[in-house]
Amino acid sequence: MTQALGMCGFTIGRASYFKQFDVVEVQQTFYDPPALATLARWRDEAPPGFQFAMKAWQVITHFGSSPTYRRLVSPFSESEREEAAGFRLTTTVLRAWEKTLECARALRATAILFQCPASFRPTDENIDAMRAFFETPSCVRRRHPTCCTGGCTATEATTHATATMSFVNCVGG
Repeated sequence: MTQALGMCGFTIGRASYFKQFDVVEVQQTFYDPPALATLARWRDEAPPGFQFAMKAWQVITHFGSSPTYRRLVSPFSESEREEAAGFRLTTTVLRAWEKTLECARALRATAILFQCPASFRPTDENIDAMRAFFETPSCVRRRHPTCCTGGCTATEATTHATATMSFVNCVGG
């Protein structure tokens, strides 16, 4: 397994960061994805071989009532808030996935991380929703390793995901 050293976000100026680290986890894509031109500029500024990992947009994983939505600047209607989260196959979640893929292409990201809320548990409903989400055509075509993070331990859901859906389980705090 290849390893690279990096941090979550550019903790120092990008030019200095690129000299000191091999990879960065872009967290802006979780809260409110930046303009594609911004992401492409970051990619162009990076040296050859530098890796970008990124978080999937929170709309896929977090309900619209989550406090993380306070950082959302883009227009987001009440009906979109109701449709968000839980890997459900709603128009809002699928649009968020397409936006996540656009960001990944702009960055040429090597990984997309799905940060689930601590409240996301391995219920039958959640497992079924994850399975359906990751079996949609746009997910089946994915070329990125996938990682679930959140406040829960390695549970039946992540065990199932790692065993049957080619996931990598990462538990972080």
